[in-house]
Amino acid sequence: MSTWYTPMTTRTSAGQRVPKAGGLSELAARRVAHQGQFFTPTDVAAVMWELALTAFGDEANTGLHILDNSVGSGRLLQFARAQDSVYGCDIDADTLRALGDAMEAGGVKHDLLAVGMENVAAEGMDVALINPPFSLHLESPRLTAYPCCAYGKFGPSTAALSHWYSLYQAMAASRAVIALLPSSVVDQLNEHPEIERALHAVVRLPVSTFVNEGAEVSTVLLALGAPRPQGRSVRIGTLDEARAQTAAFAPAPLPEGMRPPTRFASLSVRTGAPTITGPVTGDDRVRIYRSGRNIKFRFACAFTHARVINAVLESPLGFRNHLQNRYPAGIEYRGSARLLTEVLLCGTTPTEYLDRLCAIIRAVDGIPEPDRDLLGYLARRWRAVQVERTPLQRTIYDPDGEHSRASLDGACVTVVKTHLCDPASFSSPLARAGQDVTLVRVSDCELERYRYSLAPNMPPLSVDQLRELVQLPAISSGAEWVQIEAGRAAAFPERAAAIDRRLSQAGADPWLGGWKFQRDDVIELCMTRGAIAGHLMALGKSRIAAGCCLAGGQHNAIVVEAGLVPEMLAQFKEFGLPSDQYKVIRKLGDLEDLRRINLISYNTLRKPIGKGSRVTFAARLRRRFHTVCADEGSVLSHTDTAQTQALHRLSATRRIALDGTPIASYPRNVLPMVCWASREGTASQPYGMRSAYITGELFSSAYSAERGIDRFREQFVVTEWVTHQFEDDLQSGGKREIPSLANLDLYRQFIGRHILRRVWGEPAVEAHVSMPKPECSTVEVAWDSDHLETYVATAEDFVDWWKAQRPDVPGQKLNLVSVLLRLGAACRAASIPQDLKGPHAWTGGLTSKQRWCVDTLENLHADGGTVLCFFESPLCAALVGSALRARGVDALEFTGLSSPTQRTTALDTDFRTGKTRIILMTFGVGARGLNLPQASHVVFYDRMWTPRQEEQAMYRALRVGRKGVLKVIYAHLTGSVDLYKAQMVAFKQDTSNAGLDFATPEFSPSDFEHWMTILDNFCQSIGKARIELRRARNDAGAGRLLAA
Repeated sequence: MSTWYTPMTTRTSAGQRVPKAGGLSELAARRVAHQGQFFTPTDVAAVMWELALTAFGDEANTGLHILDNSVGSGRLLQFARAQDSVYGCDIDADTLRALGDAMEAGGVKHDLLAVGMENVAAEGMDVALINPPFSLHLESPRLTAYPCCAYGKFGPSTAALSHWYSLYQAMAASRAVIALLPSSVVDQLNEHPEIERALHAVVRLPVSTFVNEGAEVSTVLLALGAPRPQGRSVRIGTLDEARAQTAAFAPAPLPEGMRPPTRFASLSVRTGAPTITGPVTGDDRVRIYRSGRNIKFRFACAFTHARVINAVLESPLGFRNHLQNRYPAGIEYRGSARLLTEVLLCGTTPTEYLDRLCAIIRAVDGIPEPDRDLLGYLARRWRAVQVERTPLQRTIYDPDGEHSRASLDGACVTVVKTHLCDPASFSSPLARAGQDVTLVRVSDCELERYRYSLAPNMPPLSVDQLRELVQLPAISSGAEWVQIEAGRAAAFPERAAAIDRRLSQAGADPWLGGWKFQRDDVIELCMTRGAIAGHLMALGKSRIAAGCCLAGGQHNAIVVEAGLVPEMLAQFKEFGLPSDQYKVIRKLGDLEDLRRINLISYNTLRKPIGKGSRVTFAARLRRRFHTVCADEGSVLSHTDTAQTQALHRLSATRRIALDGTPIASYPRNVLPMVCWASREGTASQPYGMRSAYITGELFSSAYSAERGIDRFREQFVVTEWVTHQFEDDLQSGGKREIPSLANLDLYRQFIGRHILRRVWGEPAVEAHVSMPKPECSTVEVAWDSDHLETYVATAEDFVDWWKAQRPDVPGQKLNLVSVLLRLGAACRAASIPQDLKGPHAWTGGLTSKQRWCVDTLENLHADGGTVLCFFESPLCAALVGSALRARGVDALEFTGLSSPTQRTTALDTDFRTGKTRIILMTFGVGARGLNLPQASHVVFYDRMWTPRQEEQAMYRALRVGRKGVLKVIYAHLTGSVDLYKAQMVAFKQDTSNAGLDFATPEFSPSDFEHWMTILDNFCQSIGKARIELRRARNDAGAGRLLAA
């Protein structure tokens, strides 16, 4: 120890001062208190210094640049010499200040920063001597993206364990590292090849090393330097052996023999040139103008510039808001939101918030001068916002008057479930079952909310929440269908009339108007910059898309799946769209002569314009279309796909998404589609995938600013746990999600501003076309014994894997996709065992379910039926088709094994105009876009995991022109995964119906069995099936013995 360090020897670590935990419940609190601070014993520090000095040899004589990124009391630096330069950081500011004073008195050159390692940038060091806190969770947007980093609250690579981050930081900054770490890191080195290649020595320390510090932990010393030659690193058992082998490693060589510049700085302190420069002229004028979605200033005087910016932006914010979520991008100061144009549009007049901004400028003696362009923009956009905030026309099925009832204010209702009026307060009044309570409407709430008169301070309850607690009065509206929103055309008739005239001038009258609701809907959709046409299938989406294009600009586009281009062209021809008004874009040359309506496939849109080119069709067509209509708009629910990015790339002025099932799987799936059509982070659509949640309150202070996606998740998404990655984008990462809605009425309000919904039976629709409700039935098919044996044997492989994973792996890491991939073999064993490979390969013929399918299709054909049968596997469709043809029944296989052109040709020649009356289709290619009203039956050989896939498939037959009631048959193998898929579909469909069509939910979140529970039950069913198989074999064996 150097003499300068003597004053520091009396310092004790937080680990020594904090009392030991009395039990497991106190461990977490103790960890928070000591923050992993345990000082290094002097004998260990001496060995680390000897290793460092020996490694650098003569180089060490001239002095070393030494780093300690968790310096504590400086135990690892106590041997520093006058020629050395010491750099360290720590969050213990008091101890760090005392260490700095001691170094100053001892003549040791030093640079100490009172910040954590996550807020430090370091480079150009010779050696790092580190003893970091063990296993603390670091989380900061300033973390360097080392391989040890994970997804955190602030996005990718913003979280890490302290000891791994410290090691990587030291490796990146220094030529050699001597690290004191938990011994567990040695077992994890294979996950960190960069560290393992640089590792030269491992010294295992006694468990008693930190006993005096109040901890018993197994630790090691790691010596890291230049990438070592092939072969494992030197393993040393004791400190004495380490002293004898201090030459076991060498530091990394200097780049080109030159010492790089040393840098050690706090990332929380901004350095660099002054922000404000320029002359002080005394000119107090401040020009205010718009740049994109932001407000900018222009100054003639630097002093005025400083006064105004300080007054507008006020004080800086941290990284986390009041909910401990990260702030939206661009929100750095309390006044940052004042410079967002969409916040300025939240006022009751076009310039309300701009006037308040000007007042702030005047208060510091500035003279605000808003640009005429800005004033004109605010006036135009404010008028548009009023239209966008107006709900779209909506008529719902409401036979019980649930949504057309008068206010419940003052209603006397009976409690059906005993509960505390305020669940968060035990002193709250208790509402007992059978008790009568009076409802009082909350006046200061935009939504319909109520309290009980006996508990005026209780949390407000929605009508749906009340329905679970009290008996609401049954009020019949006298009509089953009720218009709950008149729509935008009724609220802004002049704007609607202008669009109607534009349609007539474009020649839409002959084919758009026969069904009045279609023309009304085109007008409604085109009154803003975008919306979603959520019409159920067969209600004329192709006409609506064409109408929206004619109401658009000179050039417009309709984007469809590649296989549906011929179908769309047939629709255009059928309803009489003039051929000179549309064309198909297939190749580069087609971009030269755009028409009023341009039909292009998603596949073409995202592909390069030529071989070897990096420019896509979407890039070449950017901003060339006024209106873009995206068919099957739910493809937008996945934001990272090439087709979604291609649609965004077009940057159309007006965007219309068309989809009969806009809620693809979970209620959250609709958000990316809304953000594309209605834009994100606006005064009328405040949510977003990347932007801030927009509200007028942000003008006063951005302290409570939230990301739009965080607000959406908190309000609508129901989960049991989620990873940070899922929180970040609502798409990737692990989660345990329940397909339910947290705020049903608020979600319906959100949907009502962006989705124009039309359904069968609605009076406006029924006036032109009706569709009888399909009759659905489920057939349970018994197993063949041999098939069950194969299924159980295959499923047991999954069961063994699942049981191994279930207790040891945290649920967050059991990604559903990976689980389903492993479960896929069991699913194939049930549905198509002929597709199995390996030890469980199927050698039998058709299974009982396949024979049932063949028999059913043959019987339906004999009865004169026309059938669509859906499969997951094209191989299964081929097997069934071959068996049917062997019986003399012709069947068309419509699967991905043939090209789109071949499929379309066969469909037209064999089915639509030929004699074939059975189509064997896979969900992947046959479930969307086709019009097949000829079908009398739809058979689902396989079940899917989402209702969207099955509903889309069924609606191929529910088209205009069909006759009679469609019969739908679902096939379930007894006790197989079919039953679990059916449960998942039913729950998701219930949630979709409640949020989209105002249906009363039939299930509650407590009814839902998560997929992990489903798989547990599945594993139990496999065990029972194995027992039944053994019993059956034993019975069969006994029967043979008796017969003998």
